[in-house]
Amino acid sequence: GMVAGRTARDRADAAADLAEQVGAHVLVYGHIDDRANPPELVLEFYVAPRVRVESAATIGRYQLGDPVSIPEGLTTDLLAEESLAGRVVDRSELLFWVLLSLRDDLLGRPEEALATLRRAETELDRLREQGDGKEHLYYFKGRSALFLDFFDEAETALQSAGASNPTYARAQIALGSVFLDRAQTLQTPEERAQDPANLERAIGSYEKALELARADNDPLNEVIAHLAFAAAYRLEAETWKSISQPDLDRAAQLYDPAIQELHLVVEPLEQADQVRLLAQAYATLGAAHTQHAQLLQIQGDLPASLGEYEEARRAFAGCIAQGDRAPEDELLQTEIIAHEESGCQHWDQVVDEILQGLQGG
Repeated sequence: GMVAGRTARDRADAAADLAEQVGAHVLVYGHIDDRANPPELVLEFYVAPRVRVESAATIGRYQLGDPVSIPEGLTTDLLAEESLAGRVVDRSELLFWVLLSLRDDLLGRPEEALATLRRAETELDRLREQGDGKEHLYYFKGRSALFLDFFDEAETALQSAGASNPTYARAQIALGSVFLDRAQTLQTPEERAQDPANLERAIGSYEKALELARADNDPLNEVIAHLAFAAAYRLEAETWKSISQPDLDRAAQLYDPAIQELHLVVEPLEQADQVRLLAQAYATLGAAHTQHAQLLQIQGDLPASLGEYEEARRAFAGCIAQGDRAPEDELLQTEIIAHEESGCQHWDQVVDEILQGLQGG
C-alpha cells in the first residue's frame, strides 16, 4: 500500500493506520522530494506507541537519516536501482538494530542492549559516518555502556555520535552524564573540590545540549537537559557540603537551583510518559531535599529542615510510584527504586526514620 500525506505528521498518521491494519510494530516508508535537484528520497518511519515514547526522544520524530539522492536513469539503469535499494536496506537495517536494542533498554537489560549494539556496529560498518543515521547506533551504545559504568566505552561512543551528527542533543546530554557519573562514582568530595574537571565538562555538555534542543525546537529534550543540569547542581552542592571544611553557604546556593529545576521538569516528563526519566527526576529531587534538610539541620534551623525532609519523602514516594507504571523495566525496578544503597525505597525509609527521631525529640 501507500503511505500518503503532505506533511511528515500526516504521513505518520497514515503509517499508524496502515500498521494497525497489518499488525506491524514498525514501518519504514518514504516520499520523493522533487523540489531538490536531483530529486531526493526521504526515508521515514513509524514506531508503535509503547516504543514510540522513548524513540521520539532519541532516534528522532519521523525521519531516518539524511535524504538520499535519486540517481539518474533509475527506471532504466539496473545499477542505479541497486544503488538506491542498497541505501534503503542499510537504513532499514539500522532502524532494526536500534529498535532491537531499545527493546532490551526498555526492559532494563543494558547488558543485552550493549551486546546487540556492539554486534550492530560490526554489521553496519558500511554505513557512512554522517548522513545515514549512524549517530543513533553510537548514542544507544554509549547510553547502554553508561548504565553499566563502562565510562571509557560510553565516552568514545557518544563522542562518535556527536561527530556523526553535531546537532544531536540527546548525545550531548548522555556525554555530560558520563562526566557527571565519573565525578560521582570515581571521585570523593575532596577530589571533586580540588579537581572539578568532570563536573565542569558535564555542565558544558548540558549547556550545549540545551542550546541544540532549543535550536531544534525540541521541548522534550530541553526538559531532559534541565533534569541533567539539576543533577549536576545537586552533586556540586553535595561536594561543598561534604568536604572536610564545608562551605555551607555555597552548598545552599546550589541546592536552590537544583530543586527549582527538578520541580519544573516533573510535569513535562509526566505528560510525555517518560516513566524512567520521571523516576530519576523524583529520585534526584528526593536526594536534593534530603541533603538540603541535613544542611539546614547543621545550621540549627529545625523547622525548615523538617519541611525539607517532608518534601524528600514526597519525592521518593513519587519515584516508587513509577514502578507500577513500568513493571517490565528491570533497571527502573532494581536500580532506581529498590537498590539497597541508593534506591528510592531505601532513602524513603532513611528519611522516615530521621523524621521520627526529630519529631519524637
